[in-house]
Amino acid sequence: MSTQTSENVNANNEPRDIYDLLALPTYQGMTDEEIDAIIKYHVERATSDAEYLLKTQIAITEMEAKIQNGRTNSQRALDMIEYLIEYPHTVEPVQPLKFEPRSLELSNGA
Repeated sequence: MSTQTSENVNANNEPRDIYDLLALPTYQGMTDEEIDAIIKYHVERATSDAEYLLKTQIAITEMEAKIQNGRTNSQRALDMIEYLIEYPHTVEPVQPLKFEPRSLELSNGA
C-alpha cells in the first residue's frame, strides 16, 4: 500500500511553486531539491520572524522610554507651575538700557 498521492508526485519533473509544495500533506514523492526548498523557506521565515520580533521589541522599548521621559518632563512643568503659584513674586521695574551705536569707521592705525 503506497501513501503517495498523485498530487505528491511530480510526473513531468518541472519545478513546482513553493506554496504548492507547502500545501502537500507529506514529503513523499518530492524531490530532494523540493524538500530543500521547503526547509530553506521555513528557515528564512523563522529568521525573518525573529528579526521582526527583535525590531518590534526595540521599538517598544524606545517608545516606553519616550513616554517615561514625557511623563517626567510633564511632572517637572507641573511642579514649576505649582511653585510659581504658591510663592508670591514681586516684579520691580527696571530702567531701559541706553543704546549708543558705535561708529563704523575704521581706524587707520593713527
